[in-house]
Amino acid sequence: MALHFRTRLRLAIGFLVFITVAAMTVSVAIILARDLVRQYQYMGATLTQLANRNIEYGLSLPTLAHQRIQRQMVIQANSVAELVAVAESNDSITREDLSEMLERIVAGAGAMNSLSFFDEISVTDEHGRLIASTEGPGHTIETGEADVENMPSFLGLLEPGAGSISHAYQPRQLDGKHYIYVGVTGVDKPRIIQVGIGDESIQGHIEDIDVQDMLERFHLESFRRIMIITEDGRLTARVEPPGEDEENASLRDRVIELGKNYLASGNPQPLLMSIKTTGGAFYDVDFGVFTRMVAHPTRPPSALFIQHNTSAGFSHIVDRVVLVVAIGSVMILLGILVGMFMSHGLSKPLLALSKGAREFGRGNLNYRIYLKRKDEFQGLAQGYNTMAISLQEYMHELEQESAQRERLESEVRIASDVQRALLPEHAPVLEGLSVTGWSQPSREVGGDFYDFIDLGDGKIGVALGDATGKGMSAALMTTECASILRTFARDISQPRELLARTNAEFFRQIGHTHKFVTLSYIVYDKATGKATYASAGHPAPILVHSATGQTERLTCEGSFPLGIDGNATYKEYEVTLEPGDVIVTYSDGFTDAQNHDAELFGEERIVTLLESVVGQPVTAIARALRESTERFMNGKEAFDDMTVVAVGYRMENGDER
Repeated sequence: MALHFRTRLRLAIGFLVFITVAAMTVSVAIILARDLVRQYQYMGATLTQLANRNIEYGLSLPTLAHQRIQRQMVIQANSVAELVAVAESNDSITREDLSEMLERIVAGAGAMNSLSFFDEISVTDEHGRLIASTEGPGHTIETGEADVENMPSFLGLLEPGAGSISHAYQPRQLDGKHYIYVGVTGVDKPRIIQVGIGDESIQGHIEDIDVQDMLERFHLESFRRIMIITEDGRLTARVEPPGEDEENASLRDRVIELGKNYLASGNPQPLLMSIKTTGGAFYDVDFGVFTRMVAHPTRPPSALFIQHNTSAGFSHIVDRVVLVVAIGSVMILLGILVGMFMSHGLSKPLLALSKGAREFGRGNLNYRIYLKRKDEFQGLAQGYNTMAISLQEYMHELEQESAQRERLESEVRIASDVQRALLPEHAPVLEGLSVTGWSQPSREVGGDFYDFIDLGDGKIGVALGDATGKGMSAALMTTECASILRTFARDISQPRELLARTNAEFFRQIGHTHKFVTLSYIVYDKATGKATYASAGHPAPILVHSATGQTERLTCEGSFPLGIDGNATYKEYEVTLEPGDVIVTYSDGFTDAQNHDAELFGEERIVTLLESVVGQPVTAIARALRESTERFMNGKEAFDDMTVVAVGYRMENGDER
């Protein structure tokens, strides 16, 4: 049984909420667990690096320790400089008081578990004279000129913009004891704040760092157990939970054995080890991580083992998952309630829209939908009503446009019939000349025309014109041009003069339209075989020699088409035809014809075709050109009008049509 939309909507919303919560829960668990393992591996690698640095300290770190002490001394010296600046700004504090303050600072720092970074302090004024100091171990610093001699390398601190200067760990001239000295400049005036630390304090700092002490400093809430194992099974250092001797001993043997195998394998990647804890939950398992430490020529290879308190991390993950599930359950319940509310609010307007669609399908365009709400459904209802009204208006306009289109199509058909009637009904019959012509517009009416004009005395004028554009406007232009040409041709026999007169009159009538017509005009004399021709921007005619079977493009220098310049002049040319020669004139609809790959038919194909039909009747030549072009286009609609006229002189086949 099909479910109602309201029920399906409730189920869909509840299911989507459930899937979302489940996906979030699983994603949270996976991400937290993955991040926890990565964190343990990263922490193990980081701790290994720290341990390496401390283990190598005894052999290679004293210099670095001295540098660290010097950096700390610079910090302490800057603090003393601040104190000196404050004390000097107080007129009630004497130099003796300042010296006592410095002595108390040294004494207080020395009492902090050998972590003092200075044993003595001295302050020198801008002239290099001692103004305050503490007593060093077994020596004193005198005032006077000797002040400058005792610390000449610190005099640069009296210069503007000075920073800090440090003396390396070395014996001093005063008593031969090893010291490190650091000097900084004053805060608000040139001063030399000199801080020194002796060998005893330095060694205290160095001895304060060893491997076991380093391990004991780590907080065991995150690390339950830390060990350093050598390749021969010795524990260099270890930190274990107190009060678990038996358990520690058992696990210690496992760690040593696995650590030896890990070092022997040569594996550079961290190694994981699972350790069951005393808890009863499934996630009460810790992860141990072995990481390889940096090898040293004087010690056997070693590895750092860290047992992470993984059960606490897993417990945290479980708590978060439970929290997500609890929140998700509430969301599912809310989703169901929201789905019930939304389904009721959605189904009512959908029913109204459904009824409107049925009425629309029945053709009842007078039906309207009314909803008392301000949301997308109200917009749909208004859209339906608007669509119905628009469709009614469109149907009315369509009826009017259909009637108007029928009238226009009728007029176009009449114009097409008229235009075809204006073309020669048949080719003239003249002894010694074979004439044929053909024209095909790309639309109902076109912009091409051709005409045969009987000039008397055995002469005939052949015209072929092509107007810019296509359709009705081009047809009107060709009609006007052909009419003017035929009118003047009765009185003018020279082609160049005829074109000039026709152009002047044509420009006068249509020059303001910026349109034009290209025209080729040839006068044939059947008695002499001479062809006199002129061109107004039209492609040059092609002469096909019957004797050689080759073609020749007749000379036609560039000239203005008709209708561009009313004062344009044109040149006239003459060619003598041999028996069997044919002159072919055509419009650019042939050269601009395209196939489905947008390739043009072009002049080369026309020349090749004409050379292949040498000696055939002119009607066959025109038909061959037409059929070759149609095959090239392969069903593609013609882009422009196509017109061709062929005239042959004394054809042996006797074709004179």
